[in-house]
Amino acid sequence: TVLIWSSEEGSWWDFSVVFKLAIAASNAWGLFLVSTLMGYGLVGVPRTVWQAASYREALEMNYARAPAFHEEKVSAMYEVDDIVR
Repeated sequence: TVLIWSSEEGSWWDFSVVFKLAIAASNAWGLFLVSTLMGYGLVGVPRTVWQAASYREALEMNYARAPAFHEEKVSAMYEVDDIVR
């Protein structure tokens, strides 16, 4: 339909037409992705990717996880120490 309309207008390579077509295509793609991801419950995937791109948020998340990892490490060290003795 867009090709027929643009050929009738005779200005297919006009910048404003191509720009408007690109905007419409990107909006359609975004709506498709949102509806698909929501349908599968994968809305958290792009959020995780977005948060992983932020160094500050990643650092804060790692600071929050550090005590639990340290506790697991110490527990594993005591287990190994008990097994060795």
